Amino acid sequence: MNYDTSEEAIWKPPAYSFASEPALASVSTLKDDGFPRNAQWTLDGSAVLVQCEDHTLQVFDSFIGGDVLKPTISIPQPGPVVATQWFPAASKENPAAYCLVASVRDTPVKLLDASNGRLRASYPIVDHRERQIAPQSLAFTFPGDKLYCGFEDAIEVFDVGRPGEGTRLHTTPSRKSKDGLKGIISSLAFSSFYGSEDSLFAAGTFSPVPGNIALFTESQGETPAMYIGGGPRAGVVQMQFNPMRPYVLYAAYRATGAGLIYSWDIRTNVDLPLAIYDSRPRTDMEGTGRPVDAEASRRNQRMSFGLDVGGRYLGIGNWAGEISVFDLEKAEGNITEEPSQEGDVEKRGPEFRFSAHKDTIGSVSFRPWNSQILSVSGSRHWPEDEDSGSSGDEEEQRDASEPQPSRYQKRAPKPVVSFDSSMKLWECQPKADANATGTGSPIVVV
Repeated sequence: MNYDTSEEAIWKPPAYSFASEPALASVSTLKDDGFPRNAQWTLDGSAVLVQCEDHTLQVFDSFIGGDVLKPTISIPQPGPVVATQWFPAASKENPAAYCLVASVRDTPVKLLDASNGRLRASYPIVDHRERQIAPQSLAFTFPGDKLYCGFEDAIEVFDVGRPGEGTRLHTTPSRKSKDGLKGIISSLAFSSFYGSEDSLFAAGTFSPVPGNIALFTESQGETPAMYIGGGPRAGVVQMQFNPMRPYVLYAAYRATGAGLIYSWDIRTNVDLPLAIYDSRPRTDMEGTGRPVDAEASRRNQRMSFGLDVGGRYLGIGNWAGEISVFDLEKAEGNITEEPSQEGDVEKRGPEFRFSAHKDTIGSVSFRPWNSQILSVSGSRHWPEDEDSGSSGDEEEQRDASEPQPSRYQKRAPKPVVSFDSSMKLWECQPKADANATGTGSPIVVV
């Protein structure tokens, strides 16, 4: 058999240019109480799934239009949306596979048709009190035949083609046991490193303790293959393996670890990170006077990072509205020796950083097969100087005969929902390729 090995026949990932600030291709503002928390592309880049604060799932699969494009479909949910995931083969060009799963509080996991919102199947997880559990993390195996759902001290595995009860994998022997992976399984990620015969996946928890990430294989079941060490004492919010180097794992954290991405090479010493990527602002937040570390400790909002399809670039936002881009080949390719101790692992700053929003950036995602980045922003804000009761000075000035409010009358302050509830698409093509064919049309997203 003859193979075409010409340069034109060899697949190449999209080319990105970060020599200057990317061009803003489109921008749209959402309502303050419905700001986007996360946006995910399908594998072919034909559609975007947006998880919103107002308990809706919005799907965009038409990107040619005016300055403002409404979602193709908005799917309201009865409660807060905890997690979402596209089916691996989802594409608007393939109606049979054009679907997604969603975890919604107090309901079974739902498999929804992305074209009309119809419920295709449900996968219930029930606890010992017969209550519905909404998993904090969702992940499909690469073929899409199984769905893994993470919740407290366990992972439920479903056969996607057979809705109903699943198989439970306990990550710890018991609640009182100190062994195993304890806490809410907040993130799951599959790797193709071992091939399709024995799937390898990583599971991380919200527990802010050392060793809150473990690697599992399908053949070993509940027994972890190894634990990942050297991370911060913070809850894991996202993990992902490099698509071109499936032995490199990346993890993002919240609270004291917010803004830091850790990576490990699972072929070597997993007790220490391979590299640490620091996306935190270099200066104090404007008008707050709080240092970076103090600001990070207050943040529990998920900030999701994105990897481009070529596995070279990592992008993530921060609470100052900046997008940071890291060149992974430059950072990881120069590491030839393992560090002797955790303190020797240097925090690496981004190769490129630019101001993109006026609020926390919830997610940054690279569009597959195109040199484009999608970012979403928005968060809740509480007044700094306001609390649920009166200040001490006000209590002293109040007349003793004046009726005192009961504890039922005291209410917590209402948050200012968002300073910038928006989505933006950025063009990152090299100038020489700006008019190249096959790069896709500019996208307008709401």
